[in-house]
Amino acid sequence: MEVEFFTYEDEVWYRNEKGENRQLTENDTDVIKHLITIIKDQYTDAYDALAKHFERINYNVKMFQFRIVSRFIKCNFGNIDVSKVDLDDNQTFNFEKVACPLRGECQLEGIVCGPKFNSKLSHRESEIARYLCNGRTKEQIADSLFISQNTVHNHIRNIYQKLGIHSIVELIKTYKQ
Repeated sequence: MEVEFFTYEDEVWYRNEKGENRQLTENDTDVIKHLITIIKDQYTDAYDALAKHFERINYNVKMFQFRIVSRFIKCNFGNIDVSKVDLDDNQTFNFEKVACPLRGECQLEGIVCGPKFNSKLSHRESEIARYLCNGRTKEQIADSLFISQNTVHNHIRNIYQKLGIHSIVELIKTYKQ
């Protein structure tokens, strides 16, 4: 899912792969759930800060998640950028420097804006890393864990990104330390 985000008249909009522009609303539950998963997994500090910021409405899950996603997008994606999409097919965010009127006084600056990538592996990622270090193939891992090979591939990509490595050799060295 490739997506380009932008803000227009203080509202969050996105351009999907079909080239359609749509305003993001709390009713876009599939898009919001997808983005919440990425933010929660890959940018934990940003998610936690936003969850605390919007905790007064956490009883309304739909609105709570919409507000988190909307704020995350407003802080990290401003204009339409034709050279590079904001969320690529690998589910990687390509952040932009956003002109923010609260720069220098926002309590969430540096946490939500240009957030730090979560370098800690999830339980599943650790499990897959161990399998890889023991010489298992993607197919064998998928069969053992009852998940698709595509899911295994995505976990491996996340492992490499979180650990700042590029190969199985580097993964093995990291785990031997």
